[in-house]
Amino acid sequence: MRLAFFFENHVIGGGGKYVLDCLNGALAHGDEVTLISNRGAVTADELDQLQGPLKLQLVPVFERTQSVGCLLGQGLLAAWVRKMLILFSPLMLLLNLLVIWRQLGRLRPEVLVACNGGYPAAESALAAVLAARLRRVPSILVIMSQPQPRRNVLPGYERLLDWLVFSATRFFVLNSVRQGQALIEVRGAPAARVRTVYNGLAAVDPVRAQPPLTGPEIVLGVACRLDPMKGLDDLIRALALLDGQHHVKLRILGEGEHLTFLRQLAQQLGVGGRVTFAGFKSGQELLDEYSRFDIYVFPSLWEGLPYALLEAMRAGLPIIATAVGGIPEAIRDEREGLLVPPRTPQLLKTSIGRLLSDPREAQALGKAARLRFETMFSLEKMHADFVAAVIATRAGHPQQENSPDSAIEKKTSK
Repeated sequence: MRLAFFFENHVIGGGGKYVLDCLNGALAHGDEVTLISNRGAVTADELDQLQGPLKLQLVPVFERTQSVGCLLGQGLLAAWVRKMLILFSPLMLLLNLLVIWRQLGRLRPEVLVACNGGYPAAESALAAVLAARLRRVPSILVIMSQPQPRRNVLPGYERLLDWLVFSATRFFVLNSVRQGQALIEVRGAPAARVRTVYNGLAAVDPVRAQPPLTGPEIVLGVACRLDPMKGLDDLIRALALLDGQHHVKLRILGEGEHLTFLRQLAQQLGVGGRVTFAGFKSGQELLDEYSRFDIYVFPSLWEGLPYALLEAMRAGLPIIATAVGGIPEAIRDEREGLLVPPRTPQLLKTSIGRLLSDPREAQALGKAARLRFETMFSLEKMHADFVAAVIATRAGHPQQENSPDSAIEKKTSK
């Protein structure tokens, strides 16, 4: 099958990995794949991770976030300019539609897969499915983060855009049921065409230096971008609330603009010597880091379905996480881990204390998390589910009534 993927510039993270995994699923299936993107959408390192030959077609994409960031940085002026450029969204949409329409005419794919960080997010991805409709090419819109309500700016335009996109797209693929429900509830997407393809990871046997919670030092761990939405300040506050537990340390993996603030907060709360910022880790280094953790704590305020959480499940770690986005679909409270509401450092502290006082419960939760990973979040399952969505798109099959995703339609129709 001839597939065309469209992907705009992105911030390196889970969204980019999801796209690469979808590409590898198609390549493993034996499909002929062309990636249409603007310059810099995928890095050389990411291209090296592809498991088959890929054709790359660079096109000029008109967008706001990356262009303004390159010219003006990330300050207040840049934020103001980005907001002003929203008024020009219809023009940029039309320009992108024409560029991608022309490219599709050259490629003549059987299916287009447009990948977007959220919804509406990068409107060039929406232009891609509209261009595919004009070329009579069936399309999938992959949405990798929480859909947003319509903005007050240009409300009539956004309603029209939704109607056009929903009419043009054969299937919407999201990486959690919750995000699919949000697309239906806040944007009015047709429930029968929403499908869930969970993130997947290659299986790796969990390797631990010693059983959790048995060493002289207890290590709480987390791996994520150092961003305000990750709630790491709440985790540092929870550590400070663990009175008398000076043997409990916190190890944070990742990089980001919030690093200086988090360092200062740890010092102010008197736990600077117990918090280590270890930087970005990948590959074997990352696996080695997970083997050092006793408890994985993920305090995020906003998520789709984070790869970092699945990595902790794969490692067989006891997990404490916030009940946001698709996290409760992976970790069920008191079955594969402990869930707390976001922005509750006191509850984080209570949950950490609970596992510290009961190592057997912690080990049981870690084993249950590993089993759920093997059942639901293997890379092979992700590839198979994505390829099934592509095949259904090409054939024009309606949503199966007995499929897992039919639960979305049933729930929202009540």
